[in-house]
Amino acid sequence: MTAAIPKPPRILIADDEQAIRDEFLRVLCPVASNERCDKELVELKAELFGRSLEEATDRFEVAQCRQGDEAIEAVMEARAAGRPFHVAFLDVRMPPGPNGIEAAAAIRKHDPDIYIVIVTGYSDDDPRQMAGKIPPADKLFYLLKPVHARELTQLARALNEKWKVDQSLKRQQQELERKVAERTASLLRVNEALEKEVSERRRVEEALRKSTKSAQLLQKIAIAANQASAVDEAMQACLDEICTYTGWPVGHAYRLPENGATVLVPTRLWHLDDPDQFETFRRITEATQFRSGIGLPGRVWQSAKTAWIVDVTKDRNFPQSKLAANLGVKAAFAFPVLIGEEVAAVLEFFSREAMEPDDHILHVMAQVGTQIGRVIERKRAEQT
Repeated sequence: MTAAIPKPPRILIADDEQAIRDEFLRVLCPVASNERCDKELVELKAELFGRSLEEATDRFEVAQCRQGDEAIEAVMEARAAGRPFHVAFLDVRMPPGPNGIEAAAAIRKHDPDIYIVIVTGYSDDDPRQMAGKIPPADKLFYLLKPVHARELTQLARALNEKWKVDQSLKRQQQELERKVAERTASLLRVNEALEKEVSERRRVEEALRKSTKSAQLLQKIAIAANQASAVDEAMQACLDEICTYTGWPVGHAYRLPENGATVLVPTRLWHLDDPDQFETFRRITEATQFRSGIGLPGRVWQSAKTAWIVDVTKDRNFPQSKLAANLGVKAAFAFPVLIGEEVAAVLEFFSREAMEPDDHILHVMAQVGTQIGRVIERKRAEQT
């Protein structure tokens, strides 16, 4: 089975003289005027001379136009149909429509790949001015009439080969861009996966760090509480350890008397990183008792649960802020010391900065509250 003859390169001729167009057709497309070139002859020629079928055909598909506007329309239609012209030969003067220069400029806007040859019989036409109007310069050529057949054929062949090379390079460039885009997308996916893995690892490491730190805190408090000879000693150790654990500068304890009193009584048990800075806050706090539900300690007493205040200076249920404009504290949390379901004491802690709630800290503090509650329960049992 013999191979099909490929479609010949397409060339556009625009000239207002029929004789010129006929001569272009005779030179560039001899098959159109002489039917001797049949399929078997073309294939034999290709086999004998070792050339491709397209090269062996030695002809072009030629379209003709009389005016510049016809040439512009032909280029647009060919481009839209997916069968663009490789080369366009345009006469400079084609009255009454646009001349060859104007037509070439319009054609270039619609087809950036086409090679344009300006054909003129006037030597006063300046090629440099033409190149300035119809860029790029490497796709614009100048041919002076009268045109010799061999010169015309060689130019048409050369420009056709350049067009094919351009298209091959364009396809290679597009393929390269596609591969680069795919590779970039693949690298982005890998990078995202790595970032997720790193983020997850950091999250796990942070959780492990917190868990280890919390376990160490509970162990230290348990040891200190068991070694304490009195409840106050155990609670003082608890205040100190929790302030070290959190990095917060202030810790204080409230106690609920055993005689059925209805108020929380402030103790003189404190942890103060800077006693002078927090002197006003300490003095006001030690003079303030809380009923159930009032202030941070009262809320914890009422609910028997941990509580957090982002900024005590903006909290309506924080009485101390009404007594002093600058207490030196912002964020606060507190937790109950429980004996079973009974609240025996409330421990509160303060930071210099406003802070959002930390659920992990609150969870650990709830365990500390239960731990200290067992110490108080044991001490009470020893006293009886």
